[in-house]
Amino acid sequence: MRADTKRSSTACLVASLSISHGNTGIDPTISEQESADDSVDFTIGINVNNKFILLNPIDSHLEFTEQVKVIIKKYQEWLPERAGIETNAYQKSLKQ
Repeated sequence: MRADTKRSSTACLVASLSISHGNTGIDPTISEQESADDSVDFTIGINVNNKFILLNPIDSHLEFTEQVKVIIKKYQEWLPERAGIETNAYQKSLKQ
C-alpha cells in the first residue's frame, strides 16, 4: 500500500501499523431490502510481520451508484495492490 506524500490520516495509520501492502474485497448486492444480504467492502492490510489487519470494513444496503462510490473512495483511501469483486449474476456488471 502506498502512502500519500501529504501524510493524510490514512497514511499515518498505515505507517503506525507498519502496513507494507494490502488487498480489497467487494461482495456487492442488488437488493436494498433489510431482509437481503449486505453489500460488503473491506481492505486487509498486511504488516511487515505478515499479520493481517482488517481496515475499515463497510457492510450496508446501497444502490448500485453508491456501491461504486464506496469502492472508489476506499481504493483512494487505502491504495491496495489488488481488488477482487465477487461475480455472480448481478455482480458481473459492477466488475466491468
